[in-house]
Amino acid sequence: MKGTGKRIFGKVGLSRFLQWRVNTCIVRFLPLALSRAYLCFLGCIYYVLNKGERKVIENTIAAIFEGRYHPKEIKRITELAIKGIFTHYHEKLLNAYANYKWLRSFVFQNIRLRNQELLDAALKKGRGVILVTGHFGAVELMPLTLALRNYPLTMIVRFKTRRLKKALLERAKPCGVRLLDASTENITFAALRTLKENRILITECDEFDKWRTYKDKTTVFFGVNSPVDRTLDALQKKYQSPVIFALLKRGWNGTYVLEFHDINKDKETKRGFSITERALSILENYIYTYPEQWYQWKQAGLFLRMQGAMGETDEIKGAGHLSSPHPVFASSQT
Repeated sequence: MKGTGKRIFGKVGLSRFLQWRVNTCIVRFLPLALSRAYLCFLGCIYYVLNKGERKVIENTIAAIFEGRYHPKEIKRITELAIKGIFTHYHEKLLNAYANYKWLRSFVFQNIRLRNQELLDAALKKGRGVILVTGHFGAVELMPLTLALRNYPLTMIVRFKTRRLKKALLERAKPCGVRLLDASTENITFAALRTLKENRILITECDEFDKWRTYKDKTTVFFGVNSPVDRTLDALQKKYQSPVIFALLKRGWNGTYVLEFHDINKDKETKRGFSITERALSILENYIYTYPEQWYQWKQAGLFLRMQGAMGETDEIKGAGHLSSPHPVFASSQT
């Protein structure tokens, strides 16, 4: 391989590799700690066999944190970030395949909400809520966390496997969660319909390859001049829905905190206000503080390379590419 970044499993990336049928059974029936350790072990094997993908993550973290931390600390951050990626996939499988009664109890016992009144106040306006989040922490558990507290939810998703799609659709029904399949639905129409029904539309702001950018607006992300996505601004402008930012942060003792931020608070005073720009600013602060909880490092490396912030190494060239902008809102890829 020698750092070419070519996948030894061909088109099977980490997500599909960890979602083998036997793994879904293991997550369902093994104790939590054992199934998490098992998935981390498989993930380590994947990166041993696909060194190029791991190298992109290492290079991206090194470029972003250079000057902030000693190289030894950056190495430690990298190891924690990679472990965090495996933890994300473990939570994804739990969300889809774990026993529902157990999962419901787990959510109520381990996840608490902070600044929940912001979401409540936004929903009372009767124009729906655009809930912006990122590929951070236990985002896979966010819809269930809110649905179990009787919030009306809709989420835009892209399914990587048919089996996972079936499992999540079945899981969503009793919770009242509506899943919009970006590959089969008119997302713009469905999103507006969701807001008119006074539901919460969950979307992610850090899917760089799905951005539809402004021609004349830029921002700074990770210290690099970056284009700004305009899809969220366009959606909010059409129906004037309030916008809330939320992240489900992991704790160190097995607990989680779902934190809400008012993303509209500067809109009236800040000229040229952009939802994506504000959301990225909040997300960036969280990433700098909890780098091990973000799992878009490979995508960020490709994105930074496109902005000229990183050299086009062999590892990055071989790891994939950013696709052309797609006319849908950033969403969860399952």
